Amino acid sequence: AFIASDLTILPEVMTPGDSTTIGVTVTNTGEQADTYPVVLKIDGVIAETKHVTLAGGASQNVTFVYFSTFNTRDHVITIDQLKGVLQVLCGI
Repeated sequence: AFIASDLTILPEVMTPGDSTTIGVTVTNTGEQADTYPVVLKIDGVIAETKHVTLAGGASQNVTFVYFSTFNTRDHVITIDQLKGVLQVLCGI
């Protein structure tokens, strides 16, 4: 089994066309090596998937770099059960 923890969104506030780095720590809580799909969703829509292979008990940081083409508003970032908010503003 795998657990995702420590969701980070840096920066959390951006303008359209900028990039943000979204990170999460993934841990294989089982005893056997296995592969897990880490799925990044933005507003409930899959934006990107990365497959991570980890030995039993191992952890790894997984990062996504996302370039905003969004309208200016708040967007819900989801990886597994973790949620965060990315604010896209017209001009900072």
